[in-house]
Amino acid sequence: MNGSSVVLERRAGDESILVKFNINHATLYQDVLDIDTEDNENSIERSTMFTSKLPLLIEIVKNDQKVIGLRCNVADMEYSDSSSDFDHSEAPLEICEIALYDKPGDWNEKVYWISGSVLEEEFHKRLHLVLSERLVDQLFIKRLFELANSYEHLMYVTFLEEMRNFLICGK
Repeated sequence: MNGSSVVLERRAGDESILVKFNINHATLYQDVLDIDTEDNENSIERSTMFTSKLPLLIEIVKNDQKVIGLRCNVADMEYSDSSSDFDHSEAPLEICEIALYDKPGDWNEKVYWISGSVLEEEFHKRLHLVLSERLVDQLFIKRLFELANSYEHLMYVTFLEEMRNFLICGK
């Protein structure tokens, strides 16, 4: 962890799986209108709902040479700890972009990438299977999401303390 940036790495044989994310802008605030129509009374209440959006870069590195990079968003879904058969409609990740490049962190404008929205469903299923085989599955994403939320909260509290010290103490 380096400031707001987080990198997790897992090695298995000749492969490394890197999961990178940044907690900045990971919490969104939405105005929500609650409409109550019970008892033939229409009442509208406005409230604020906090939601998290966690963009990830997942890099699968083979033999420290070639990298498959997947830019993903955590899908808005309920998570379960079960490891049932893969169902693309219940995938914990939305694959936004995919690329092949030479070394971790090398994704840039010179690298050819393709949008996940144009990939065939079978290709999506295959990519999710590749991730699942490497234990980047629903349970991992759930725990990652909890880690990111806890870390973001810690950073927020630290920010408030530092801001208070700056404004009150002039440090």
